[in-house]
Amino acid sequence: MSKNISRIVFTGDFFRSANGGTDQLNVVKWLCDRVGGLFTQLTSLPQEIIIPLIGQSVSEALAIQSGLTEPTLDNWAKIFWDKASLDVVDLIRRHYADALIVTIEMPPVLEDALDRADVPWIDISISPLRFMPDWAFHVKFSNHFNIDDVNHLLLTEKEISEFAGHVSSWYGPADINVPTIVFFAQTPRDRTLIHNGGFRTEKDVLDIIDSLRGGRPILIKDHPWNTSSDVVNALISAGGVTTNLNTYALLSCASVEVVTLSSSVGREAAAFGRRSTIISPDVQNWAFSGVDVLQHALSPRFWGPLFRSVGIDVSPISEPTWRPNFLRESLPPQGLDLAVWETKLKPFYSRSPEERLALTEKAINERRTLVERWAAIDTDEAMHWDARAAIAAGYLEDQMSIADFGCATMNLRRHLRPDQRYIPIDVVARNDETLVCDLNKEVPPITGATAAAFLGVIEYLFDPESLLSNVRLQYDVLVLSYCIAPYGKNDVGRREHAWVNDLTEESLLDMFKRTGWHAGDGRLIDGVQKIWRLTAA
Repeated sequence: MSKNISRIVFTGDFFRSANGGTDQLNVVKWLCDRVGGLFTQLTSLPQEIIIPLIGQSVSEALAIQSGLTEPTLDNWAKIFWDKASLDVVDLIRRHYADALIVTIEMPPVLEDALDRADVPWIDISISPLRFMPDWAFHVKFSNHFNIDDVNHLLLTEKEISEFAGHVSSWYGPADINVPTIVFFAQTPRDRTLIHNGGFRTEKDVLDIIDSLRGGRPILIKDHPWNTSSDVVNALISAGGVTTNLNTYALLSCASVEVVTLSSSVGREAAAFGRRSTIISPDVQNWAFSGVDVLQHALSPRFWGPLFRSVGIDVSPISEPTWRPNFLRESLPPQGLDLAVWETKLKPFYSRSPEERLALTEKAINERRTLVERWAAIDTDEAMHWDARAAIAAGYLEDQMSIADFGCATMNLRRHLRPDQRYIPIDVVARNDETLVCDLNKEVPPITGATAAAFLGVIEYLFDPESLLSNVRLQYDVLVLSYCIAPYGKNDVGRREHAWVNDLTEESLLDMFKRTGWHAGDGRLIDGVQKIWRLTAA
Protein backbone atom coordinates (compact mmCIF):
# COMPACT_ATOMS: atom_id res chain seq x y z
CA MET A 1 0.00 0.00 0.00
CA SER A 2 1.71 3.16 -1.20
CA LYS A 3 2.13 6.02 1.31
CA ASN A 4 3.64 9.48 0.99
CA ILE A 5 6.62 8.87 3.29
CA SER A 6 9.23 11.62 3.64
CA ARG A 7 11.11 10.61 6.82
CA ILE A 8 11.92 7.70 9.11
CA VAL A 9 11.28 8.10 12.84
CA PHE A 10 12.92 5.73 15.33
CA THR A 11 11.23 5.27 18.68
CA GLY A 12 10.47 2.61 21.26
CA ASP A 13 8.38 1.73 24.26
CA PHE A 14 8.82 5.12 25.92
CA PHE A 15 6.17 4.25 28.54
CA ARG A 16 8.57 1.54 29.81
CA SER A 17 10.48 3.95 32.00
CA ALA A 18 11.35 4.60 35.60
CA ASN A 19 13.60 7.58 34.83
CA GLY A 20 11.76 9.72 32.32
CA GLY A 21 12.75 7.83 29.18
CA THR A 22 16.54 7.90 29.09
CA ASP A 23 16.78 4.11 29.54
CA GLN A 24 14.64 3.49 26.45
CA LEU A 25 16.51 6.17 24.51
CA ASN A 26 19.63 3.99 24.73
CA VAL A 27 17.70 0.99 23.43
CA VAL A 28 16.39 2.98 20.47
CA LYS A 29 19.86 4.34 19.73
CA TRP A 30 21.14 0.75 19.64
CA LEU A 31 18.57 -0.12 16.97
CA CYS A 32 19.29 3.04 14.99
CA ASP A 33 23.02 2.28 15.08
CA ARG A 34 22.36 -1.19 13.68
CA VAL A 35 19.94 -0.37 10.84
CA GLY A 36 20.02 3.42 10.37
CA GLY A 37 22.99 3.46 8.02
CA LEU A 38 21.48 0.75 5.83
CA PHE A 39 18.12 2.56 5.70
CA THR A 40 19.86 5.81 4.70
CA GLN A 41 21.75 4.12 1.85
CA LEU A 42 18.57 2.47 0.60
CA THR A 43 16.10 5.35 0.90
CA SER A 44 18.02 8.65 1.38
CA LEU A 45 15.19 9.63 3.76
CA PRO A 46 16.08 11.80 6.78
CA GLN A 47 15.96 10.03 10.13
CA GLU A 48 14.94 11.17 13.61
CA ILE A 49 14.92 9.61 17.07
CA ILE A 50 11.89 10.80 19.02
CA ILE A 51 11.09 9.78 22.60
CA PRO A 52 8.28 10.15 23.37
CA LEU A 53 6.22 10.36 20.20
CA ILE A 54 3.50 12.30 22.00
CA GLY A 55 3.90 15.16 24.46
CA GLN A 56 7.09 16.81 25.65
CA SER A 57 8.00 14.14 28.21
CA VAL A 58 7.10 10.62 29.26
CA SER A 59 5.08 12.13 32.12
CA GLU A 60 3.04 14.18 29.65
CA ALA A 61 2.64 11.19 27.33
CA LEU A 62 1.30 9.13 30.24
CA ALA A 63 -1.12 11.89 31.15
CA ILE A 64 -2.40 12.19 27.57
CA GLN A 65 -2.97 8.45 27.38
CA SER A 66 -4.37 7.60 30.79
CA GLY A 67 -4.28 10.39 33.33
CA LEU A 68 -1.19 8.88 34.99
CA THR A 69 1.83 11.16 35.23
CA GLU A 70 4.66 9.34 37.02
CA PRO A 71 6.95 7.24 34.79
CA THR A 72 7.15 3.93 36.66
CA LEU A 73 7.21 0.31 35.57
CA ASP A 74 3.95 -0.26 37.44
CA ASN A 75 2.27 2.53 35.45
CA TRP A 76 3.73 1.07 32.27
CA ALA A 77 2.10 -2.27 33.08
CA LYS A 78 -1.23 -0.55 33.75
CA ILE A 79 -1.49 0.91 30.24
CA PHE A 80 0.42 -1.75 28.28
CA TRP A 81 -2.68 -3.48 26.87
CA ASP A 82 -4.86 -0.34 26.73
CA LYS A 83 -6.57 0.95 23.62
CA ALA A 84 -4.99 4.26 22.64
CA SER A 85 -6.94 7.34 23.67
CA LEU A 86 -8.46 9.51 20.94
CA ASP A 87 -6.03 12.29 21.91
CA VAL A 88 -3.04 10.01 21.30
CA VAL A 89 -4.39 8.85 17.93
CA ASP A 90 -5.06 12.45 16.89
CA LEU A 91 -1.57 13.64 17.90
CA ILE A 92 0.11 10.82 16.00
CA ARG A 93 -2.02 11.40 12.92
CA ARG A 94 -1.20 15.12 12.88
CA HIS A 95 2.54 14.82 13.57
CA TYR A 96 3.50 11.61 11.74
CA ALA A 97 1.26 11.30 8.68
CA ASP A 98 4.38 11.61 6.49
CA ALA A 99 6.56 9.25 8.54
CA LEU A 100 7.55 5.62 8.66
CA ILE A 101 7.77 4.72 12.35
CA VAL A 102 10.48 2.16 13.22
CA THR A 103 10.25 0.90 16.79
CA ILE A 104 11.96 -1.58 19.06
CA GLU A 105 9.65 -3.65 21.27
CA MET A 106 6.60 -1.48 20.65
CA PRO A 107 3.77 -1.90 23.22
CA PRO A 108 0.23 -2.81 22.11
CA VAL A 109 -1.08 0.63 23.11
CA LEU A 110 1.27 2.34 20.64
CA GLU A 111 0.57 -0.22 17.90
CA ASP A 112 -3.13 0.48 18.32
CA ALA A 113 -2.54 4.24 18.02
CA LEU A 114 -0.43 3.94 14.86
CA ASP A 115 -2.92 1.59 13.22
CA ARG A 116 -5.87 3.86 13.94
CA ALA A 117 -3.90 6.88 12.71
CA ASP A 118 -3.04 4.92 9.52
CA VAL A 119 0.70 5.52 10.00
CA PRO A 120 2.97 2.74 8.64
CA TRP A 121 5.26 1.09 11.15
CA ILE A 122 7.92 -1.59 11.53
CA ASP A 123 8.63 -3.11 14.94
CA ILE A 124 11.96 -4.87 15.48
CA SER A 125 12.95 -6.99 18.45
CA ILE A 126 15.50 -9.70 19.11
CA SER A 127 14.07 -13.10 18.22
CA PRO A 128 13.40 -15.37 21.22
CA LEU A 129 15.53 -18.02 19.47
CA ARG A 130 18.85 -16.99 20.99
CA PHE A 131 20.94 -20.05 20.05
CA MET A 132 21.37 -19.35 16.34
CA PRO A 133 24.59 -18.14 14.62
CA ASP A 134 23.66 -14.57 15.54
CA TRP A 135 20.78 -12.67 17.06
CA ALA A 136 17.95 -12.84 14.57
CA PHE A 137 15.56 -9.93 14.17
CA HIS A 138 11.92 -10.61 14.88
CA VAL A 139 10.04 -8.15 12.68
CA LYS A 140 6.39 -7.09 12.68
CA PHE A 141 4.82 -4.77 10.10
CA SER A 142 1.72 -2.66 9.76
CA ASN A 143 -0.74 -3.80 7.11
CA HIS A 144 0.71 -1.25 4.66
CA PHE A 145 3.58 -3.63 3.85
CA ASN A 146 3.67 -6.58 1.47
CA ILE A 147 6.17 -9.21 2.62
CA ASP A 148 5.56 -11.73 -0.18
CA ASP A 149 8.79 -10.78 -1.96
CA VAL A 150 10.94 -11.50 1.11
CA ASN A 151 9.36 -14.70 2.40
CA HIS A 152 12.18 -16.75 0.90
CA LEU A 153 14.70 -14.85 3.07
CA LEU A 154 13.05 -15.73 6.38
CA LEU A 155 14.27 -18.34 8.82
CA THR A 156 12.79 -21.77 8.18
CA GLU A 157 11.85 -24.49 10.65
CA LYS A 158 14.44 -26.72 9.03
CA GLU A 159 17.22 -24.18 9.61
CA ILE A 160 16.13 -23.68 13.21
CA SER A 161 16.19 -27.44 13.81
CA GLU A 162 19.65 -27.75 12.26
CA PHE A 163 20.99 -24.86 14.35
CA ALA A 164 19.59 -26.46 17.51
CA GLY A 165 21.23 -29.76 16.54
CA HIS A 166 24.61 -28.10 16.22
CA VAL A 167 24.29 -26.35 19.59
CA SER A 168 23.26 -29.65 21.21
CA SER A 169 26.27 -31.34 19.66
CA TRP A 170 28.54 -28.59 21.00
CA TYR A 171 27.31 -28.63 24.60
CA GLY A 172 26.09 -32.20 24.88
CA PRO A 173 23.14 -33.10 27.12
CA ALA A 174 23.30 -32.25 30.81
CA ASP A 175 23.86 -35.25 33.06
CA ILE A 176 20.29 -35.52 34.30
CA ASN A 177 19.04 -39.09 34.33
CA VAL A 178 15.60 -38.74 35.92
CA PRO A 179 12.57 -36.80 34.66
CA THR A 180 13.08 -33.25 35.92
CA ILE A 181 11.31 -29.90 35.72
CA VAL A 182 13.65 -27.00 34.97
CA PHE A 183 12.28 -23.56 35.77
CA PHE A 184 13.87 -20.64 33.90
CA ALA A 185 13.63 -17.41 35.88
CA GLN A 186 13.33 -13.85 34.57
CA THR A 187 13.75 -10.31 35.76
CA PRO A 188 10.61 -9.47 37.78
CA ARG A 189 9.55 -6.51 35.59
CA ASP A 190 9.99 -8.10 32.18
CA ARG A 191 7.38 -7.00 29.64
CA THR A 192 6.33 -10.60 29.01
CA LEU A 193 5.18 -10.86 32.64
CA ILE A 194 2.56 -8.11 32.29
CA HIS A 195 -0.86 -9.48 33.18
CA ASN A 196 -4.11 -7.71 34.12
CA GLY A 197 -2.40 -4.35 34.58
CA GLY A 198 0.40 -5.73 36.76
CA PHE A 199 3.06 -8.42 36.77
CA ARG A 200 2.87 -12.14 37.37
CA THR A 201 3.95 -13.23 40.86
CA GLU A 202 5.48 -16.22 42.62
CA LYS A 203 2.00 -17.57 43.39
CA ASP A 204 1.33 -18.05 39.66
CA VAL A 205 4.49 -20.13 39.41
CA LEU A 206 3.89 -22.27 42.49
CA ASP A 207 0.32 -23.11 41.49
CA ILE A 208 1.31 -24.22 37.98
CA ILE A 209 4.42 -26.15 39.01
CA ASP A 210 2.49 -27.91 41.75
CA SER A 211 -0.01 -29.12 39.14
CA LEU A 212 2.78 -30.28 36.78
CA ARG A 213 5.30 -31.67 39.22
CA GLY A 214 4.10 -35.22 39.72
CA GLY A 215 6.88 -35.95 42.20
CA ARG A 216 9.64 -34.77 39.87
CA PRO A 217 12.58 -32.74 41.19
CA ILE A 218 12.78 -29.04 40.29
CA LEU A 219 15.91 -27.34 39.04
CA ILE A 220 15.97 -23.54 38.93
CA LYS A 221 17.99 -21.70 36.30
CA ASP A 222 18.47 -18.14 37.55
CA HIS A 223 18.41 -15.20 35.19
CA PRO A 224 21.97 -13.83 34.96
CA TRP A 225 20.75 -10.27 35.64
CA ASN A 226 18.55 -11.17 38.59
CA THR A 227 19.56 -14.04 40.86
CA SER A 228 17.40 -13.48 43.94
CA SER A 229 13.84 -12.86 42.79
CA ASP A 230 10.76 -13.61 44.88
CA VAL A 231 9.83 -16.34 42.41
CA VAL A 232 13.20 -18.09 42.76
CA ASN A 233 13.10 -17.82 46.56
CA ALA A 234 9.58 -19.26 46.63
CA LEU A 235 10.63 -22.23 44.48
CA ILE A 236 13.65 -22.89 46.70
CA SER A 237 11.32 -22.91 49.70
CA ALA A 238 9.19 -25.46 47.84
CA GLY A 239 12.18 -27.78 47.41
CA GLY A 240 13.72 -26.49 44.19
CA VAL A 241 17.49 -26.42 43.70
CA THR A 242 19.37 -23.83 41.66
CA THR A 243 21.70 -25.01 38.88
CA ASN A 244 24.63 -23.48 37.03
CA LEU A 245 24.33 -25.88 34.09
CA ASN A 246 24.34 -24.21 30.69
CA THR A 247 20.89 -23.45 29.29
CA TYR A 248 21.56 -25.36 26.07
CA ALA A 249 23.00 -28.36 27.88
CA LEU A 250 19.71 -28.45 29.81
CA LEU A 251 17.63 -28.13 26.64
CA SER A 252 19.65 -30.94 25.05
CA CYS A 253 18.67 -33.35 27.83
CA ALA A 254 15.76 -35.64 26.98
CA SER A 255 14.64 -36.00 30.62
CA VAL A 256 14.01 -32.27 31.04
CA GLU A 257 10.67 -30.46 30.86
CA VAL A 258 10.83 -26.66 30.79
CA VAL A 259 8.58 -24.38 32.83
CA THR A 260 8.81 -20.60 32.74
CA LEU A 261 6.64 -17.61 33.41
CA SER A 262 7.42 -16.24 29.97
CA SER A 263 11.14 -16.60 29.28
CA SER A 264 12.22 -16.91 25.64
CA VAL A 265 13.67 -20.29 26.64
CA GLY A 266 10.12 -21.59 26.62
CA ARG A 267 10.07 -21.02 22.85
CA GLU A 268 13.61 -22.27 22.33
CA ALA A 269 12.75 -25.54 24.06
CA ALA A 270 10.56 -26.67 21.16
CA ALA A 271 13.50 -26.43 18.73
CA PHE A 272 15.40 -28.87 20.95
CA GLY A 273 12.46 -31.25 21.15
CA ARG A 274 11.65 -30.43 24.77
CA ARG A 275 8.18 -30.01 26.20
CA SER A 276 7.61 -26.59 27.75
CA THR A 277 4.92 -24.80 29.72
CA ILE A 278 4.77 -21.01 29.41
CA ILE A 279 2.65 -19.80 32.31
CA SER A 280 2.01 -16.33 30.89
CA PRO A 281 2.07 -16.62 27.08
CA ASP A 282 -0.10 -13.62 26.13
CA VAL A 283 2.64 -11.01 25.63
CA GLN A 284 4.94 -13.51 23.92
CA ASN A 285 2.20 -14.58 21.52
CA TRP A 286 1.54 -10.95 20.62
CA ALA A 287 5.18 -9.78 20.55
CA PHE A 288 6.41 -12.68 18.43
CA SER A 289 3.58 -12.83 15.90
CA GLY A 290 5.79 -11.54 13.07
CA VAL A 291 8.69 -13.13 11.18
CA ASP A 292 12.28 -14.08 12.03
CA VAL A 293 15.18 -13.10 9.78
CA LEU A 294 18.80 -14.06 10.42
CA GLN A 295 21.37 -13.80 7.60
CA HIS A 296 19.33 -11.08 5.89
CA ALA A 297 18.55 -8.98 8.97
CA LEU A 298 20.88 -6.25 7.67
CA SER A 299 20.49 -7.01 3.98
CA PRO A 300 19.19 -4.66 1.26
CA ARG A 301 17.60 -7.72 -0.34
CA PHE A 302 15.28 -7.95 2.67
CA TRP A 303 14.60 -4.29 3.39
CA GLY A 304 14.54 -2.96 -0.19
CA PRO A 305 11.36 -4.78 -1.31
CA LEU A 306 9.64 -3.88 1.95
CA PHE A 307 10.31 -0.17 1.50
CA ARG A 308 9.21 -0.33 -2.14
CA SER A 309 5.92 -1.93 -1.08
CA VAL A 310 4.96 1.31 0.73
CA GLY A 311 6.04 3.57 -2.13
CA ILE A 312 9.55 4.51 -0.95
CA ASP A 313 12.13 4.88 -3.73
CA VAL A 314 15.01 2.48 -3.14
CA SER A 315 18.57 2.78 -4.43
CA PRO A 316 20.57 -0.33 -5.39
CA ILE A 317 23.41 -0.98 -2.94
CA SER A 318 25.85 -3.83 -2.50
CA GLU A 319 25.10 -6.79 -0.27
CA PRO A 320 27.18 -6.82 2.94
CA THR A 321 29.03 -9.97 3.96
CA TRP A 322 27.18 -11.73 6.73
CA ARG A 323 29.18 -13.21 9.59
CA PRO A 324 28.15 -14.98 12.80
CA ASN A 325 27.90 -13.12 16.13
CA PHE A 326 27.89 -9.65 14.53
CA LEU A 327 24.82 -8.45 16.43
CA ARG A 328 25.51 -10.69 19.41
CA GLU A 329 28.80 -8.91 20.05
CA SER A 330 26.97 -5.60 20.56
CA LEU A 331 24.87 -6.87 23.47
CA PRO A 332 25.62 -8.65 26.75
CA PRO A 333 26.09 -12.42 26.21
CA GLN A 334 23.19 -14.64 27.20
CA GLY A 335 24.28 -18.21 27.74
CA LEU A 336 25.78 -19.04 24.34
CA ASP A 337 29.54 -19.21 23.84
CA LEU A 338 30.45 -17.18 20.73
CA ALA A 339 32.86 -19.95 19.74
CA VAL A 340 29.89 -22.26 19.05
CA TRP A 341 29.35 -20.52 15.72
CA GLU A 342 32.75 -18.96 15.05
CA THR A 343 34.29 -22.43 15.15
CA LYS A 344 31.55 -23.96 13.03
CA LEU A 345 31.95 -21.37 10.28
CA LYS A 346 35.73 -21.50 10.12
CA PRO A 347 36.93 -22.79 6.70
CA PHE A 348 37.66 -26.50 7.05
CA TYR A 349 41.18 -26.37 5.64
CA SER A 350 42.07 -23.46 7.91
CA ARG A 351 42.02 -26.03 10.72
CA SER A 352 44.90 -28.30 11.67
CA PRO A 353 44.93 -31.90 10.37
CA GLU A 354 44.38 -33.06 13.95
CA GLU A 355 41.31 -30.87 14.35
CA ARG A 356 39.90 -32.01 11.00
CA LEU A 357 40.44 -35.64 11.94
CA ALA A 358 38.78 -35.20 15.34
CA LEU A 359 35.76 -33.46 13.81
CA THR A 360 35.35 -36.19 11.20
CA GLU A 361 35.62 -39.03 13.70
CA LYS A 362 33.08 -37.35 15.95
CA ALA A 363 30.65 -36.96 13.03
CA ILE A 364 31.18 -40.61 12.07
CA ASN A 365 30.41 -41.72 15.63
CA GLU A 366 27.25 -39.60 15.55
CA ARG A 367 26.53 -40.77 12.00
CA ARG A 368 25.85 -37.23 10.82
CA THR A 369 27.03 -35.04 7.99
CA LEU A 370 29.95 -32.86 9.06
CA VAL A 371 28.24 -29.59 8.18
CA GLU A 372 31.30 -27.75 9.53
CA ARG A 373 33.11 -29.00 6.43
CA TRP A 374 30.75 -27.08 4.15
CA ALA A 375 29.65 -24.05 6.16
CA ALA A 376 32.56 -21.95 4.87
CA ILE A 377 34.60 -22.61 1.72
CA ASP A 378 37.68 -20.56 0.94
CA THR A 379 38.55 -19.36 -2.56
CA ASP A 380 41.70 -21.43 -2.99
CA GLU A 381 39.84 -24.66 -2.30
CA ALA A 382 37.10 -23.82 -4.79
CA MET A 383 39.62 -23.13 -7.58
CA HIS A 384 40.76 -26.77 -7.50
CA TRP A 385 37.26 -27.93 -8.44
CA ASP A 386 37.15 -26.03 -11.72
CA ALA A 387 38.90 -28.64 -13.88
CA ARG A 388 36.52 -31.31 -12.62
CA ALA A 389 33.52 -29.08 -13.36
CA ALA A 390 34.71 -28.46 -16.92
CA ILE A 391 34.97 -32.21 -17.61
CA ALA A 392 31.54 -32.80 -16.07
CA ALA A 393 29.99 -30.10 -18.26
CA GLY A 394 31.37 -31.87 -21.32
CA TYR A 395 29.75 -35.13 -20.20
CA LEU A 396 26.45 -33.27 -19.74
CA GLU A 397 26.48 -31.37 -23.03
CA ASP A 398 23.44 -33.25 -24.38
CA GLN A 399 21.31 -32.62 -21.27
CA MET A 400 18.91 -29.69 -20.98
CA SER A 401 18.60 -29.63 -17.17
CA ILE A 402 21.09 -30.65 -14.50
CA ALA A 403 20.67 -31.10 -10.75
CA ASP A 404 24.04 -30.34 -9.12
CA PHE A 405 24.21 -32.20 -5.80
CA GLY A 406 26.82 -30.76 -3.45
CA CYS A 407 26.93 -27.62 -5.59
CA ALA A 408 29.22 -25.68 -3.17
CA THR A 409 30.57 -22.69 -5.16
CA MET A 410 28.64 -23.80 -8.29
CA ASN A 411 31.71 -24.22 -10.50
CA LEU A 412 29.67 -26.51 -12.76
CA ARG A 413 27.20 -23.75 -13.58
CA ARG A 414 29.93 -21.59 -15.12
CA HIS A 415 30.75 -24.33 -17.64
CA LEU A 416 27.19 -25.08 -18.76
CA ARG A 417 25.47 -23.38 -21.68
CA PRO A 418 22.99 -20.56 -20.95
CA ASP A 419 20.13 -22.70 -22.28
CA GLN A 420 20.84 -25.53 -19.82
CA ARG A 421 18.74 -25.32 -16.66
CA TYR A 422 20.84 -25.52 -13.51
CA ILE A 423 19.46 -26.66 -10.12
CA PRO A 424 21.85 -26.25 -7.16
CA ILE A 425 21.48 -28.60 -4.17
CA ASP A 426 23.62 -28.64 -1.04
CA VAL A 427 23.63 -29.36 2.68
CA VAL A 428 23.72 -25.60 3.36
CA ALA A 429 22.08 -22.82 1.35
CA ARG A 430 24.49 -21.14 -1.09
CA ASN A 431 21.92 -18.68 -2.45
CA ASP A 432 18.16 -18.28 -2.71
CA GLU A 433 17.97 -20.95 -5.42
CA THR A 434 19.68 -23.69 -3.42
CA LEU A 435 17.61 -26.72 -2.49
CA VAL A 436 18.90 -27.67 0.96
CA CYS A 437 19.20 -31.42 1.50
CA ASP A 438 21.32 -33.54 3.84
CA LEU A 439 21.85 -36.73 1.84
CA ASN A 440 22.85 -38.61 4.99
CA LYS A 441 19.38 -37.99 6.42
CA GLU A 442 17.05 -37.30 3.50
CA VAL A 443 16.19 -38.71 0.10
CA PRO A 444 17.19 -36.49 -2.83
CA PRO A 445 14.56 -33.88 -3.69
CA ILE A 446 12.55 -34.26 -6.88
CA THR A 447 13.94 -31.70 -9.32
CA GLY A 448 12.49 -32.58 -12.72
CA ALA A 449 16.01 -32.41 -14.21
CA THR A 450 17.13 -34.89 -16.87
CA ALA A 451 20.58 -35.46 -15.37
CA ALA A 452 22.37 -35.19 -12.04
CA ALA A 453 25.93 -34.39 -11.03
CA PHE A 454 27.61 -35.76 -7.90
CA LEU A 455 31.05 -34.19 -7.99
CA GLY A 456 32.99 -34.97 -4.83
CA VAL A 457 29.90 -36.03 -2.90
CA ILE A 458 30.01 -39.81 -2.50
CA GLU A 459 33.07 -39.62 -0.21
CA TYR A 460 30.93 -37.93 2.47
CA LEU A 461 28.04 -40.43 2.51
CA PHE A 462 27.50 -43.30 4.93
CA ASP A 463 25.26 -45.25 2.55
CA PRO A 464 26.19 -44.30 -1.03
CA GLU A 465 24.60 -47.45 -2.44
CA SER A 466 21.11 -46.48 -1.25
CA LEU A 467 21.60 -43.02 -2.68
CA LEU A 468 22.61 -44.33 -6.11
CA SER A 469 19.57 -46.61 -6.15
CA ASN A 470 17.30 -43.71 -5.28
CA VAL A 471 18.87 -41.38 -7.84
CA ARG A 472 18.34 -44.04 -10.51
CA LEU A 473 14.58 -43.60 -10.03
CA GLN A 474 14.82 -39.94 -11.10
CA TYR A 475 17.60 -39.66 -13.66
CA ASP A 476 18.87 -41.51 -16.72
CA VAL A 477 22.24 -39.74 -16.76
CA LEU A 478 24.58 -39.21 -13.83
CA VAL A 479 28.04 -37.68 -13.76
CA LEU A 480 29.96 -38.73 -10.67
CA SER A 481 33.46 -38.25 -9.36
CA TYR A 482 35.21 -40.05 -6.51
CA CYS A 483 38.61 -40.06 -4.85
CA ILE A 484 39.61 -43.71 -5.07
CA ALA A 485 40.80 -45.41 -1.86
CA PRO A 486 43.97 -47.54 -1.89
CA TYR A 487 43.32 -51.29 -1.81
CA GLY A 488 42.97 -52.79 1.66
CA LYS A 489 43.69 -49.54 3.46
CA ASN A 490 41.52 -47.43 5.74
CA ASP A 491 43.57 -44.28 5.33
CA VAL A 492 43.57 -41.85 8.26
CA GLY A 493 44.49 -39.17 5.73
CA ARG A 494 41.06 -39.61 4.14
CA ARG A 495 39.40 -38.71 7.45
CA GLU A 496 41.35 -35.45 7.51
CA HIS A 497 39.36 -34.54 4.38
CA ALA A 498 36.08 -35.47 6.16
CA TRP A 499 35.65 -38.53 3.92
CA VAL A 500 33.68 -41.23 5.72
CA ASN A 501 34.05 -44.18 3.34
CA ASP A 502 36.92 -45.92 1.53
CA LEU A 503 35.87 -47.40 -1.82
CA THR A 504 38.31 -48.92 -4.26
CA GLU A 505 37.67 -48.49 -7.97
CA GLU A 506 36.59 -52.12 -8.23
CA SER A 507 34.08 -51.84 -5.37
CA LEU A 508 32.72 -48.60 -6.80
CA LEU A 509 32.18 -50.11 -10.26
CA ASP A 510 30.42 -53.09 -8.67
CA MET A 511 28.16 -50.67 -6.81
CA PHE A 512 27.26 -48.94 -10.07
CA LYS A 513 26.11 -52.26 -11.51
CA ARG A 514 24.11 -53.23 -8.42
CA THR A 515 22.24 -49.94 -8.44
CA GLY A 516 21.29 -50.03 -12.12
CA TRP A 517 23.99 -47.85 -13.69
CA HIS A 518 26.25 -48.48 -16.64
CA ALA A 519 29.63 -46.76 -16.31
CA GLY A 520 31.51 -45.51 -19.33
CA ASP A 521 35.27 -45.27 -19.28
CA GLY A 522 36.36 -43.26 -16.28
CA ARG A 523 38.71 -40.34 -16.63
CA LEU A 524 41.43 -39.59 -14.10
CA ILE A 525 41.34 -35.96 -12.96
CA ASP A 526 44.34 -36.04 -10.65
CA GLY A 527 46.32 -38.69 -8.84
CA VAL A 528 43.35 -40.28 -7.04
CA GLN A 529 40.12 -38.71 -8.34
CA LYS A 530 38.20 -40.25 -11.20
CA ILE A 531 35.05 -39.09 -13.02
CA TRP A 532 32.45 -41.15 -14.91
CA ARG A 533 29.38 -40.57 -17.00
CA LEU A 534 26.79 -43.13 -15.86
CA THR A 535 23.69 -44.06 -17.84
CA ALA A 536 20.70 -46.13 -16.84
CA ALA A 537 21.45 -49.80 -17.45
